[in-house]
Amino acid sequence: MSELSVPPDAGEPSAMEVLRAWLIAESLHCSLRADVFEEPATWGAVLADVARHVALALQEAEGIDPASTLRTIGEAFARELANPNPEGTPPPPGPEEA
Repeated sequence: MSELSVPPDAGEPSAMEVLRAWLIAESLHCSLRADVFEEPATWGAVLADVARHVALALQEAEGIDPASTLRTIGEAFARELANPNPEGTPPPPGPEEA
């Protein structure tokens, strides 16, 4: 098992883990606190923030343009919402990834 480090500010009294995601045998598995936000739309903001973290991490690690990464993530997100894969199955690569 390979766990990521806990963010430095997670020790704050107001900190709460809301989402954890694992790849197990090429399937995505999540545990989350779905009711932590009063408005479901807040999850959209959370997922957008996760995308920004991914874009910045890829910029730092590989020099990839964050705006390009966000566009690619947004396109894949829209495709997945329009045509969901079976639960836990990673989406197939988009045309630019194939």
